[in-house]
Amino acid sequence: EGHPVVDRMQVFADTVAEKTNGAINIKIYPSDSLGDSTACFEEVMKGTIDMTFNAGTSTYSELFLLPLLQYLASNYEEAEQMYAPESWMHNLIAGVAEENNLEFLGFDFVGVGGLGFTKEPENYMNWGEDKGVLLRCAPMEISSRWAQDMGFRTTNINYSDLYTSLQTGVCDGWSGGQPTVNYLSFGDVIKYYVQDDDFFELNGIYVNQDLWNTFSAEQQEVFLTAAKDLYYQSLDDLKEDTDYYLNKMEESGIKVTRLTDEQKAELAQKTREVTWPHFEETMGKETFDAMIEAY
Repeated sequence: EGHPVVDRMQVFADTVAEKTNGAINIKIYPSDSLGDSTACFEEVMKGTIDMTFNAGTSTYSELFLLPLLQYLASNYEEAEQMYAPESWMHNLIAGVAEENNLEFLGFDFVGVGGLGFTKEPENYMNWGEDKGVLLRCAPMEISSRWAQDMGFRTTNINYSDLYTSLQTGVCDGWSGGQPTVNYLSFGDVIKYYVQDDDFFELNGIYVNQDLWNTFSAEQQEVFLTAAKDLYYQSLDDLKEDTDYYLNKMEESGIKVTRLTDEQKAELAQKTREVTWPHFEETMGKETFDAMIEAY
């Protein structure tokens, strides 16, 4: 409750109720009260839950995680274009969703990635050179491959164990987070934070396909318009929240490094040259080539 994502979900629900004259009412269940993200995703596929705001799962297709690939966008302007309604990425996820009995309505920005550390990394901008820290990555190649190519030694640790691991020195830092969660959940244990915008954390809005097909064309259009409005609102919220929590970290004594646009562009170029090709087989050559063409 009170998180910007939940607030946007409620606005979405209120808009749908208003524009359908009360014919469709959406009840919001925050805080994993219907199950974790993977469970909810599967339940919506089955139709036992109607819809979800969800990052997706690779259980049914690796492509559901493709929007999290590092440096698909290295700034807000690129991100707005990459994930916008009717963009290449939007249409790709819509196609994968349809294969899994889901209707994909659009993306919702949650955060922009950075890395938190208990000790200061070395050679951060020197691609491939050892960074002198052991970095926790999410247990998926899309997270660890980039970190290893950058020059980090990596380890997989469950998110539930991450705070204790940072506190006791089991690892020296972590990737996969953004300013909000670094400040609110790890602000009293990390001492350094690098805002490199290496990925954009997103939710997708998914509706059970069978349910979607029962809506009239006018009702479907209400959903799609509300999703589009939510997309652009989430981008505005993202910019505001990122600046706010970066400042909060600095005020609390954390050393925050904000990479310049030139530095981010440099890392993005190396990522696209070195890391992206590792995923061509997973993505399939046709999808990989289409992603390159989209650039």
